[in-house]
Amino acid sequence: MPCRHGIDKSGRFSQRTCRSNSAGINSRDQPCRKQPDIPYEIDIQAQQDYVRVQVTGERRYGDAALEAGQAGRQIVEYCRNADKYRVLVVLNLRGRLSATDSYEIVESSRDYGWDHAYKLAFVDTNEESIDDVRFTETVAVNRAYSVRVFADEAEAIDWLCDGPA
Repeated sequence: MPCRHGIDKSGRFSQRTCRSNSAGINSRDQPCRKQPDIPYEIDIQAQQDYVRVQVTGERRYGDAALEAGQAGRQIVEYCRNADKYRVLVVLNLRGRLSATDSYEIVESSRDYGWDHAYKLAFVDTNEESIDDVRFTETVAVNRAYSVRVFADEAEAIDWLCDGPA
């Protein structure tokens, strides 16, 4: 059976619990679908009305779109398995996003399964990058995605849980 990206028995995800080795082979000698070299940790938990994703680490300027795609695939798979389309993403990331990264993150999102059924609330805890993430929000909203960026998690949850997904 292929690796489930570290999804444990309680349904929580953590890259730290993925049982693959450095060659990408899991404990049952199957290729792991987890992408290597993401410079941050992702913790995914299903809540009653939404999925909460905690991302901690460092953005690599100019590589953020590739990294977001790798993380996005994992999040989409988890959301589909949990049948939840409201997603709260709490970003505890050092570093900035380039404007090019912002465009590429949104443009490539279709490639890894994000679609207009999802409603995403981002909380960026890094004051240095919140305007970069807000620019990404603008790009996404201009492409008819339901996305908003917040500085406060409670406000993000209120928006996320209000109205249709």
